[in-house]
Amino acid sequence: RAAGHGGRLSRWVDVANELMPERRYRSNRLYLYYYKSSDLEEDLRIAIHLNQTDRFMMLVEKLYKSHEVVLSPAELFQRFFDNPFNEDWLASRSPEIRDTAISVLIQQALAVLEPADGPVALLQKIVARETDWTWRRQLLVRHQLMRGDLPAAQELILRDGTAAANLLDGWQLCIRGEYERSVEQFETAIKLIKKESRRRVVVISPESGALFVIALIGTGDANRLRQAHKYLDVARRKDPDEEFLYTGLKNAADLVDGKLRPSRELDSKRAFVYAEPSLQRLVVYTALCWEDRDAARSVLPEILDLHQAAVHGGYQWVAAECTQLLGRLRPGGDETRLARQQHEALGTAPMLNAIREEHPWERGLAALERMVDRVGTVSPPRGATSRMTWRIEVNRHSSSVDPYEQKLSPAGKWSKGKLTPLKKLHSRTNVEFMTLQDEQVCQAVEAVPLGSSSRLTYEMNADKALAALVGHPLVFRSDSPSTRIEVSRAEPNLRVTTKGGKVRIELVPKPPRNGTVVAQFAAPTQLTVTVFGPEHGEIFAVLGTAGLVAPASAKDKVVRAVSAVSALLPVHSDIGGEDTDAEEIDADSTPHFHLTPYEDGLRVEPLVRPFPGEGPTYIPGKGG
Repeated sequence: RAAGHGGRLSRWVDVANELMPERRYRSNRLYLYYYKSSDLEEDLRIAIHLNQTDRFMMLVEKLYKSHEVVLSPAELFQRFFDNPFNEDWLASRSPEIRDTAISVLIQQALAVLEPADGPVALLQKIVARETDWTWRRQLLVRHQLMRGDLPAAQELILRDGTAAANLLDGWQLCIRGEYERSVEQFETAIKLIKKESRRRVVVISPESGALFVIALIGTGDANRLRQAHKYLDVARRKDPDEEFLYTGLKNAADLVDGKLRPSRELDSKRAFVYAEPSLQRLVVYTALCWEDRDAARSVLPEILDLHQAAVHGGYQWVAAECTQLLGRLRPGGDETRLARQQHEALGTAPMLNAIREEHPWERGLAALERMVDRVGTVSPPRGATSRMTWRIEVNRHSSSVDPYEQKLSPAGKWSKGKLTPLKKLHSRTNVEFMTLQDEQVCQAVEAVPLGSSSRLTYEMNADKALAALVGHPLVFRSDSPSTRIEVSRAEPNLRVTTKGGKVRIELVPKPPRNGTVVAQFAAPTQLTVTVFGPEHGEIFAVLGTAGLVAPASAKDKVVRAVSAVSALLPVHSDIGGEDTDAEEIDADSTPHFHLTPYEDGLRVEPLVRPFPGEGPTYIPGKGG
């Protein structure tokens, strides 16, 4: 530094270039390839001390791309600029060199929770002279928030309508526990980013995205929770490098939904999480405490390390969060009381409190109450001179739907029918006679690539086809093409039973392992199609295969949850319901008789249709 300031370094470099051909070659070429990391580090150091901006920026680009460098860019910058740190010397560098050094040093400090007093002091002086929102102001606000200095951060946040300002405002509102206001700021920022980038889908930085999701979950609102799920699905797809962060938050959202069961998945990946930046690590450990306290205890040493680093580096908010985690994992100590005092002093709220501690059955009942109604309808129109018929085969583990085109003869009789190629249905070629409902069934035909070639084969998605065939007048059995089938739709129902002092809530029938439809013959000519929508999948995820079991003492909570979910599906309960908007109706006992030709006579099938309207039919005394 002294040689560079006095002008001697430049002369020394000229002499070295003259005496060393390799150095002379490197100094005369702006774009070059480095075979040794020591040469790259040497040239970078000289460019810094000689204040050669263009060469410095080119070498920094090579530094981040190089696979030969022994030390990381952050470690090299600490060696160059922070060994020791000299504010006046760094301020005398060009703005590009100065800003790059400040950015790398402070971001590295935030990642590992090291002190950065010197670079931060210089950054504060630079930002104090600025009136607009810049990345420098943004970096300083992030540092203040990690330290828990909310008044200083608020003073720095310029509410000028920029996306960056809204993101940081959402950040500081989240750590204050003002989750709804935080979500509003994050949403405003995302809208601005979408507008500026002209993209329909946007994923913000991992640290901002994590706090956005925590704020969504912390509101306790069902719509916000679904929004969190949707954002995480996109973020996990677009940013796979943040697998641990987004998986932890996804588990947290599933937990609130009542779907998550304890998991020890993190145990084998602890080393990878330990390498994450400090805020991401904090969120992962918080999510693990939500998910499985026993599994979280296995990372106590890592949490203690994070806490110690935060205390040493002066990052009081991170330290308070770690203290809160330690209090949750080591009940009976002083950590919970200390964390409360620390958060009160900072004006923050623990992230851990964004999800309230509950028993799994309580969380499951609450998840049921949050379900909302989703409705879908199908309406069949009429046929024509040529018509499309559909033949169905239903086995225990699979179903098939085949299209047959029939033509009307001059005598007024329909032909036996000819199997129609699926490609014809997919392209809708020469099928003008099809009805609107036939068109809906054709949407179940999917084009599938044939191996690695560009050729396509066509397959019928049986689930989609069966759902579209409900109420269709021209459906027949594959094993008896003259036997017409009445296809009716049934809804999954919630069954509540009591036994042995326990209350069991289960979904009947259970959804299939693959697909969304369960098809069952209630009679030889009666096919019941039970269609499972997303809401039924959510309910089944909450209840599980064996059902949700609650103690009999929780009857009132069960009744409340069941009454709330009764708007989604029929409920059969042994314990009754409470006075809500759910409509109670009597079963329809009117007998129905289904007549079909059989040899020289008729086959008579007695049936009942207990639900009014076009509900499913059942064999009397047997049920569904």
